[in-house]
Parts: sequence; C-alpha cells; structure tokens
Amino acid sequence: MAIASLTKEKLTEGHNIMSLKISLMCSTRHKQNVQDKQQERQQKLRGFRYRSHDVAFLRSLRSGVLREECV
Repeated sequence: MAIASLTKEKLTEGHNIMSLKISLMCSTRHKQNVQDKQQERQQKLRGFRYRSHDVAFLRSLRSGVLREECV
C-alpha cells in the first residue's frame, strides 16, 4: 500500500516536471519566433532604405546633378 502511494506520488512529480519542461520549451520557441519576425521586419526595412537610397542616387545621375549626400 505504501509502495503504491509512493509510486503514484513519484509519477505525478514526474508528470509535473515534464509539463514544466514542455511549457518552458513552448515559451522559448515563442520568444525565438518573435525574435525571428523582428529580425525579418528589420531586414525588410533596411533593404527598403537601401533601395530608396539607390533610387535617389540613380535619379540624381539621370538629371546630371550628383548631390554630395548620395556619394
């Protein structure tokens, strides 16, 4: 009888540890997903900034006026 209750106690303790590990993994994965999305958004913005800079540079070349800020 004592062994059965002790085993049951150990099983619930093991279950609690596993559910804690799983929730920790899920929160870590969620944080990583959020970071990945932020990096992706920053890279898109950075690429857009470079493209708009290139467009301004090309326009100034086409018009024959090369502004100092584009060099």
